[in-house]
Amino acid sequence: AYPAKMTGMNYQRTTARVTACKVTTKWFGFYKIWRRTNKIFDKVDLFLPEYSYESQ
Repeated sequence: AYPAKMTGMNYQRTTARVTACKVTTKWFGFYKIWRRTNKIFDKVDLFLPEYSYESQ
């Protein structure tokens, strides 16, 4: 996603449409996985704040 950018240009011949939106990410944690067996051997919980930004 890209930062929101508003312009005053009006393109009459296109059908594309752009609207603003808000993107929010939330991390819960991750797993540690053995490469050879593909089995989970540890789980790490994360307590991070959500991250939000405006996009289009």
